[in-house]
Amino acid sequence: MSAELTTPVLTQQQAHPSGESKFNITREKYTRTAVTALTMGIALIFLVGAIWVLWVSQRTRIEVTMAILTVFVILFASWLGMATNARRPEIFAATAAYAAVLVVFISQGDQVVQLELPP
Repeated sequence: MSAELTTPVLTQQQAHPSGESKFNITREKYTRTAVTALTMGIALIFLVGAIWVLWVSQRTRIEVTMAILTVFVILFASWLGMATNARRPEIFAATAAYAAVLVVFISQGDQVVQLELPP
């Protein structure tokens, strides 16, 4: 293992019963794993959540559907800019790809198997 993955990191101060202060030590490997899992979960929510919301909104006017798409694209670009070290061209490319997937989903809406939702 590389030294980078096993370097202890001080994370939180806790009071010891004797009055001394102690620090919890977390390995950077576990912190990176947790951050990666959280990031992947949010990315999955952006993709699957947007598709579900857009699928449900297919019965509404196209303006509403486009507004929903715009909100998801703006949120995705904002999250990508804040949660990663990506540069502007990379953020633009990823956001364009994300928007393209959602637009293709919207445009294929009539060809997708229609399930009847309860009223």
